[in-house]
Amino acid sequence: MAQAEKYAWVSLITTGIIYWYFQMRMLDGWEVVDQSPSRLLWVFGTVVAMFIIAEGVVAGFLASKGSDGEIEKDERDLDIDRRAEQNASWFTIAALNVLIFQLIAQDAFEGHSFTRFDASSTSTLFFLLFSIVIISSIVHRISTLILYRRPLRSA
Repeated sequence: MAQAEKYAWVSLITTGIIYWYFQMRMLDGWEVVDQSPSRLLWVFGTVVAMFIIAEGVVAGFLASKGSDGEIEKDERDLDIDRRAEQNASWFTIAALNVLIFQLIAQDAFEGHSFTRFDASSTSTLFFLLFSIVIISSIVHRISTLILYRRPLRSA
């Protein structure tokens, strides 16, 4: 198993744990809990700090297990990373467009039963946008794992 693949597995697990923590601070069942801006800033800072610490620990641990400490990436590794990043970017673009459409459609089509988001709530917008960022990272890691398991086609 390649170092990048090991990194993707461990990073995927830590990202899932951190996202679970984030959801526990923001949701009550399926509802976003309205919170003060200072509380949201605290949640944001805590989650970002958790990501920085987790990624640093994972990268440091895997680098210490490597033979040279420095991980050499060949063309296949670079291509896999590029494609995984492209998948994460496509997810982010799609998720933001769905969110934009949803916010417009819930007011434009009042007779329909769209799931309503309170666009005036800072807590709701923070949760949705930060979730997109975190899930984009998860998409990147899953794409990396899938791409290492199959042969690459030339672009």
